[in-house]
Amino acid sequence: MKDKIEVNSKMLPLAMECWLHRSQAICFIALAFWTYSLVSGVLSLVGVSVIHPRTDSFFILGYLIGIWLFATLGKSCKQPLERLFYSIGILDFIIRGACGVIPASGAGIWLCQFPNIALSAIEIALSGAIVLWHFSMRTSRSDSQT
Repeated sequence: MKDKIEVNSKMLPLAMECWLHRSQAICFIALAFWTYSLVSGVLSLVGVSVIHPRTDSFFILGYLIGIWLFATLGKSCKQPLERLFYSIGILDFIIRGACGVIPASGAGIWLCQFPNIALSAIEIALSGAIVLWHFSMRTSRSDSQT
């Protein structure tokens, strides 16, 4: 039990204010969200019926909350990889919000999917790298206990 407390005290300064580094579950949720976003964007490009952005003015509130949340979490985090994750998330929500509010033709909505797909793929890579970090921490803990 003493070793477990010692390992946790070593991890604390590294992940004090960084949500993805703090919790493996939060990191998996982020990975699942961006994977869904990527698959949804690809399906939209090939013409499979998925939920398209609405042009209702009230719908922008969700994107604004996402931008605020990513900005708040990124401001207090000191990990460069996770700060990049939040910055790209902000950019993605800005693009999604603009594409959802600005009236566009079918081709315009289709063109909005390209940056969303690219940014979702980057977010998957970043959150996947943090998941791998969690697994490396787990293996380093088990190696130090033996």
